[in-house]
Amino acid sequence: MKEGIVIIGAGGHGKVIADAIIKAGKCDLKGFVDSKLPVGTKVFGDYEIIESQENIATLINNSTLFIIGIGNNEVRKKIQEQLSPSISWATVVHPSAVISYNVRIGEGSVVLANAVINADTKVGAFTIVDSGVIVDHECEIGDFSHLTIGTLVGSNSKLKSGLKSSLGQVFNPFTEI
Repeated sequence: MKEGIVIIGAGGHGKVIADAIIKAGKCDLKGFVDSKLPVGTKVFGDYEIIESQENIATLINNSTLFIIGIGNNEVRKKIQEQLSPSISWATVVHPSAVISYNVRIGEGSVVLANAVINADTKVGAFTIVDSGVIVDHECEIGDFSHLTIGTLVGSNSKLKSGLKSSLGQVFNPFTEI
């Protein structure tokens, strides 16, 4: 039996994560929790709000994982701090992503469609590697970061925690910020 997964946040980023979960087929998507939309609201196809964010504790059990579907780094960090260590965090990787076998991806992170992450790279916890991002070899991406669509990260770069790149931003090799 597959583990269940619940997405915290039912906006656009949550929908993109839902699509990655469904396409990967490794977990059963149970639905969404949200702080604004009422229970029963359809969010993505037949997937709906199954509980309010305030009552998330009712969903916690040994076979349920959670992922934060909110793009804002600060909000993602605040939610993680409020809920850890009481829940188990998923890491979601879209099946079209190309990831070297020795890449380390932190818990709570997402790697979306057509992203490429090369050898000996470390992606921090609760980080978003968005669609079409390329991270070359031997890079370090900090926790709670967001590499936005089309970002290019040159080899041996070290990007700080909480970083949010611009669309298509280029970080030359050996960048340290």
